[in-house]
Amino acid sequence: MAKISFFLFSLAAFCYIILTDGAQLIVVNNCGESVWPGILGGAGQQSPKDGGMHLGSGEEIVLEVPEKWSGRIWGRQGCSFDSDGNGHCVTGDCNGKLHCRGQGGVPPATVVEMTLGSSSSPLHFYDVSLVDGFNLPVSMKPIGGGVGCGVASCEVDLNICCPSALEVKRNGRVVGCKSACLAMQSAKYCCTGNYSDPKTCKPTLFAHLFKAICPKAYSYAYDDSSSLNRCRAPRYVITFCPPPLGNNLSRTKMSLNVDVEELVTEMEEVPTFAPSIPVPNVQEMVRNNPLQVPERYVRSNEELQKVNHMPHLSSEVPVIDLSLLSYGNKDELLKLDVACKEWGFFQIVNHGVKKEVVQKMKDAATEFFELPIEEKKKYAMESNDVQGYGQAYVVSEEQILDWSDALVLITCPTRYRKLHLWPKTPEGFKEVVEAYTSEVRGVSKKILSSLSEIMGTQKHVFLGLHKDSLEGIRVNYYPPCNTPEQVLGLSPHSDTSTITLLMQDDDVTGLEIRHGGGWVPVAPISDALVVNVGDVIEILTNGKYKSVEHRAVTNKNKKRISYALFVSPEDDAEVEPLDHMIDAENPKLYQKVRYGDYLRQSLNRKMEGKAHIDVAMLEHSDTRNED
Repeated sequence: MAKISFFLFSLAAFCYIILTDGAQLIVVNNCGESVWPGILGGAGQQSPKDGGMHLGSGEEIVLEVPEKWSGRIWGRQGCSFDSDGNGHCVTGDCNGKLHCRGQGGVPPATVVEMTLGSSSSPLHFYDVSLVDGFNLPVSMKPIGGGVGCGVASCEVDLNICCPSALEVKRNGRVVGCKSACLAMQSAKYCCTGNYSDPKTCKPTLFAHLFKAICPKAYSYAYDDSSSLNRCRAPRYVITFCPPPLGNNLSRTKMSLNVDVEELVTEMEEVPTFAPSIPVPNVQEMVRNNPLQVPERYVRSNEELQKVNHMPHLSSEVPVIDLSLLSYGNKDELLKLDVACKEWGFFQIVNHGVKKEVVQKMKDAATEFFELPIEEKKKYAMESNDVQGYGQAYVVSEEQILDWSDALVLITCPTRYRKLHLWPKTPEGFKEVVEAYTSEVRGVSKKILSSLSEIMGTQKHVFLGLHKDSLEGIRVNYYPPCNTPEQVLGLSPHSDTSTITLLMQDDDVTGLEIRHGGGWVPVAPISDALVVNVGDVIEILTNGKYKSVEHRAVTNKNKKRISYALFVSPEDDAEVEPLDHMIDAENPKLYQKVRYGDYLRQSLNRKMEGKAHIDVAMLEHSDTRNED
């Protein structure tokens, strides 16, 4: 086809429009290679050119469409057709035909959409949509039309910065970028089912990425307010590969402030664990009125059990040297066995976690909790889950609340992370948490290996159960309280984990454990980690080692921050007593449970001692009240 100048087409279009209704669409290929535009008329509408044609690099064509016409136009790439119009396109293919004839393009494809007006309702509506993904830059620009006529466009090649999880490749080259809907195939990302209206269908991280680079294009189904254009122009130019208008891609990518891992993580449906009712922020309450202790936080004397406070036993909490334990030292293994049987808690020293890593974790947490409440609320727990900033285990408006706030983050597996709830301030917070949890995870593996040994199994048994472990960190902030004797920082409970590793502030005692019918404070030891047996160990050992109730108390003068890393089996792991833990003298006490189900039923109730372990117990057994 001979190249015809844009000026001549514009002149012809102008003369024609005086004599006819409807509009003219001037389709231009500004790409360095051929494009095969596909056209699909709306219901009851004709598709010009039988729905498809070829445009060589630099070529143009005028399409005449009547009033009230609606439809979509997209570019196809890498096409090859025989003389009968049969073949295939690398992107945007319409059933292997040159002329689409009522067939839409296979996504990913950048789509121009329009609905034309009439003499009685002259406004035309048009947009460029990335809802079906991206394959080519494209724009739609009115010629004339007066004030308010905008340009719909995605002028940047999104294939250059497409997240790897969304890439469509051919022969090693990225030729398209999938939409979140295409990649996920779920109602949340496709704005269908329960997400089929603007109130429930919200922009995803992918939509934010596309919108940041192509602000004049639809990024998701309900992006109308910023992407739908209205105009009365008689003609429009649709250009494939339009020249970018000052849109520097590298600068745009740098300014996105979007973590690529965050985008890829969203590719997996991140499971939720349990809802928690939003409650007032305790730290902010103390800032506003340090003397106030609302009634909803006040505990009864019976619940606080002051008469059973036993600080004289604090020095008897076992202390184990991990450097010796890791080498199979028999004395340390015996101490571990006794600690698990009689206390359910112990402190470990010489654990190998770098002091600078510990200090950075403490500094980052302190800086986060000192942020204004408006900043911290950016990371508030969502209505259906416990990840984020807030307070977990709140299941009713009547329950007594804990005198603390928390930041809860799932760290493993990474696909479970909700990275939009990981604080961006202070800078580098995510990297600090990852460094700390990575080192403490190494400590947990050594402890699990030793637990396997003292339970009479091979060292790898427990490690195998936790090969794809579920891990989360809970950073607790306990503000000072004017009447600490009336409140609890954290209600009595046992942990649903396999083991929990806790770092305390060195100068403030707050953790108390139930032992011998009373509450024993666990005094901090400098550079030590506190480890406790969780419900999973209790089930695996058929009650030989029991998870122990513990709680946190507050004080009048000092804040306290603690850092708990929970190490648990994966969601689908089945947990039941090990065979060699059952015999005639030790009948089976616990039934098989799916760990994810066990965890969620616990999170769906308030902290209430060990009541949650009932679901794992066989009817004839009840070991909860044994010390």
